[in-house]
Amino acid sequence: MPQVKEAYREARRKQIIDAAYRCFAEKGFQKATMRDICKEANLSVGAVYNYFRSKDDIIAASGEEDQKRITTMISLAAAADVEDPLRNLIRVFMPYANQPQMARDAVVGFDLCSQSSRDPEIAKDFRHRLDGALEELVVPVKRQQERGVLDAKLDPYAVATVLVALYQGFRYLRVFYPEIDMDSFCTVCQAMVRGILTVKGDDPSEV
Repeated sequence: MPQVKEAYREARRKQIIDAAYRCFAEKGFQKATMRDICKEANLSVGAVYNYFRSKDDIIAASGEEDQKRITTMISLAAAADVEDPLRNLIRVFMPYANQPQMARDAVVGFDLCSQSSRDPEIAKDFRHRLDGALEELVVPVKRQQERGVLDAKLDPYAVATVLVALYQGFRYLRVFYPEIDMDSFCTVCQAMVRGILTVKGDDPSEV
C-alpha cells in the first residue's frame, strides 16, 4: 500500500509540473498564477497546495525535473557498453533535444535562467542541480582519459561543461530555428569530440 501511495503522489506531482510547464511557456513565471496552473492541471487549488506550498516551489520542482532528465541521459549513455561513451552521449542527447516539447521546455529554461539572475535561491538550486549533472558526466570523461583516448591534459570538468553546453545550446537554438537539421548538428558535435578532444590523430569525419 505505501508503494501505491507514493506512486500516486509522484503521478500527481508530475501532472502539476507538466501543467506548470505549459503555463510558464505560455505566460512566463511572473504572469502565470497558481490558479492558471490548477486549471491547466484540472485540479482544485487545495489539491495542488497538498503537493506544493507556492508557485516558487513549483518553479523549483520544474527546474529539478529538467536537470533530472539530463542526468538520466548522461547515466544511460555512460553506462552503455560502447567504445566511445562521450560520442554515444551526443547520440542520446540530440534526439531528445529535438523532440517537439523540448522547444517549449527551452522557453521555460530561458525564463528559469532569467529568474535565477534575480532570485539567489532559485540560482542556488539551479546551480546545485547542474553540478550534479556535470559530476555525473565527469566520470566517463575521466575514464576515457585513463584509457588514453581523451587528452589527459584537459580539465575533465571543463570537458563535461562543454558537452552539456552543446546540448543546451542546441535546445535553445531550436526555439529560434525549429527547422534546424539535428542530424547535421549531431555529426558536427561528434566530429568535434573525436577531432579535438581525442589524443590520437583520428580522422574527425569518421563519426
